[in-house]
Amino acid sequence: MTSEEFRYWLAEIHWTLPQLAEILECDISYVEALDRGDIEAPPLLAAWLRTLGKVHDELEAPIAYRRKKWKPK
Repeated sequence: MTSEEFRYWLAEIHWTLPQLAEILECDISYVEALDRGDIEAPPLLAAWLRTLGKVHDELEAPIAYRRKKWKPK
């Protein structure tokens, strides 16, 4: 997985680098290195991000909640 593809799938999932580091329970320096292309994503991580990204891409958020507001009684 190239750094460009890594950034693409993170954007599809709507995750930031700090969020991914928290989810993976790794140091932010690791995901920053992936983002810069200093290291390539291991196959398992690449497959996981691609799968999550494809699901997010194919399944839109439910439209029933668009512009929904909560009004306290």
